[in-house]
Amino acid sequence: MTNGKTVMIPLLIEKYLRLYSDPDHPLSIMEMQRLLEETGRKADRRTIYASLEALKENGETIHTIRRNRKTGYYMEKDFSLEEIFLLCSGLSDSTALSITAITHLQEKLKGLLSSDQQNQMPPVTPFVTAQESIDLLPSIHLLLEAIASTRPITFRYFDLDCRRQKVYRKNTYRMVPYAIASQNGKYYCILYSFTHQDFGNYRIDKMDEITVEQETVPSVPFNLADHMRTSFQMYHGHSQTITCRFAKSFAGYVYDHFATKDIIISHVDDTTFTASLRTAITPTLISWIMQFHDRIEVLEPKQLKQQLFIQAKQIYDQYQEENI
Repeated sequence: MTNGKTVMIPLLIEKYLRLYSDPDHPLSIMEMQRLLEETGRKADRRTIYASLEALKENGETIHTIRRNRKTGYYMEKDFSLEEIFLLCSGLSDSTALSITAITHLQEKLKGLLSSDQQNQMPPVTPFVTAQESIDLLPSIHLLLEAIASTRPITFRYFDLDCRRQKVYRKNTYRMVPYAIASQNGKYYCILYSFTHQDFGNYRIDKMDEITVEQETVPSVPFNLADHMRTSFQMYHGHSQTITCRFAKSFAGYVYDHFATKDIIISHVDDTTFTASLRTAITPTLISWIMQFHDRIEVLEPKQLKQQLFIQAKQIYDQYQEENI
């Protein structure tokens, strides 16, 4: 056997282990020999053992398993079948990537599995809400580059009009990106504003003409977990404590909408429970309470009760019987 063919054997063994082996489908020495022969190469058992040892010395994790009196080998994968399934499923409902991009990423993830595991994967089809024209990957690449080096970016930001046409805001923004987060299938860049000296969230799919500057700037204190808790959904704004009496059956909704650490339950009876929550009083919170008015009674603070009364009265005045 020529030196070239000998050198290729460990590389081919690695390829076969990645493609065909997993804990439920280990490869035997004879199966490796057969796969090599299909490429016109022959190797005795000693050569294959040496190849396996060389792969281990190179940092690959190769497990030996004995089953039904037969010894087999499999290479440890970076992800399990169930992990790849969850990742592919998470991609499928993204509204910030095109169907083509989602499908491409799902195929790359499935390629990390063995061929038998790929056959076990159920179909994961992107939702029809994904848009064919959106491709956030180039923008995310630039943003990650800027985040890693604390470099400012400039960009233009747009909104959509009633005809779904872009309407750009007048100013070109200059800010420093600190993180990327997803919420309800949308991707946001969390940016620090020099002007306002505060952080804000910007939809990446609405950011155009992103340019990363060459200079770096000093970083400012930033905690992603705290920012997520106080800036998304109904939590945006200054947090304070509100106390409400809820229908007992409403407990699941409360835990779905508020972090567990922000909930203190002080009383429980047969039909209700009373809980104090840390949140901000915002229009979103008020709308949420009014949506479930028959299952939520606000006890404190007085400010929130007054805002609910004003909102309810405005709706009543707008739709009172003589105006219908």
